Amino acid sequence: MDFSLDQETAALRDRVRAFIEEAVIPREGEVARDLGRLEGVLGELQREARAWGLFLPQMPRELGGLGLS
Repeated sequence: MDFSLDQETAALRDRVRAFIEEAVIPREGEVARDLGRLEGVLGELQREARAWGLFLPQMPRELGGLGLS
């Protein structure tokens, strides 16, 4: 059985990993120190995810998602 990823899926995995490492993890401490910042940080991360082309991957492309199942 071959469980290797095709190029497109591997590229998406790498973009998601980079987004988590570069955008999400650095913000964890901020929220941990002040839970009141959670909503604001989530909104900012959602905007960043859109800019990275990663927001709402399960939604259809016509609604701004990636159309993934």
